[in-house]
Amino acid sequence: MSNRDDHSLQFKITLKGVRPPIWRRIQVPSSYSFWDLHVAIQDAMGWLDYHLHAFQLRSPVGGPRIEIGIPSDEPFLDLRETLPGWEIAVPSYFTLSNRRATYLYDFGDGWEHSVVLEKIEPLENSRSLPVCLSGRRHCPPEDCGGIRGYQRFLEIIGDPTHEEHEDMLGWVGGSFDPMHFDKNSIRFDDPDERWRLAFEYESEEIETGRIRVGVDERIPVALSFADRQLIMDHALGEPDLVDRLRLSEIRDGELRVGFTLSELDELLGYIAAEANHTKDATLEDSLDALFGKLKG
Repeated sequence: MSNRDDHSLQFKITLKGVRPPIWRRIQVPSSYSFWDLHVAIQDAMGWLDYHLHAFQLRSPVGGPRIEIGIPSDEPFLDLRETLPGWEIAVPSYFTLSNRRATYLYDFGDGWEHSVVLEKIEPLENSRSLPVCLSGRRHCPPEDCGGIRGYQRFLEIIGDPTHEEHEDMLGWVGGSFDPMHFDKNSIRFDDPDERWRLAFEYESEEIETGRIRVGVDERIPVALSFADRQLIMDHALGEPDLVDRLRLSEIRDGELRVGFTLSELDELLGYIAAEANHTKDATLEDSLDALFGKLKG
């Protein structure tokens, strides 16, 4: 996926909807696939690759916009087909006449990035790629609730008198400087290794004892009746999932509900966003507990 080639591609990635802007400028080999570019964007921005992603852009020969990412066997009816990013070379879509794409990350929080191809140039033998050339500002914390949640987060950590100040700082490890950026601290993972960790397993079980499942395979999740009501009242809107919750099998006093990875990722995003936005401390604690239960 990521063999060295004779040209480099320079991209500027900017997180949409946040001011002052959060952006990175990176160079990657022209041999990169869209999966490889995804990994480089994650590492450069400071995301943790916990959630699903997709690129949306036009073909250089015209036609409708396409989506490249992790395909699903059960896409939502109103969405376009998603092409597998690891099978598609970046230069087959990004050209000097087709420079722009949108990179989506975490469909629950809804982070959108502008990705712009700035230039293509011969690869310098002395330069190891990928590399981050420059950037500005710290990436938002994972699962903070999207743009609105991030704004609320900044307001709380910026106000020592706020009742949630200490808890919010504790949630991000004790400190958070939204202006901080150090390109020398960025480390890029091997995209091939990231892909193997995500998709290739010789057995169903790994060392931690967790079961590896396919993207479209439904994971059985045990929920209490209170969990179900909390989701239906505050975190779920898809009719299919609501019906599934209502009709789920009851076993030993619990509901057994099947979620695909995409559905579970989206649900976690809704729960995190609602927990960040509510002013009801009891509801927030309940949502946080449910988030931890599903995340684990």
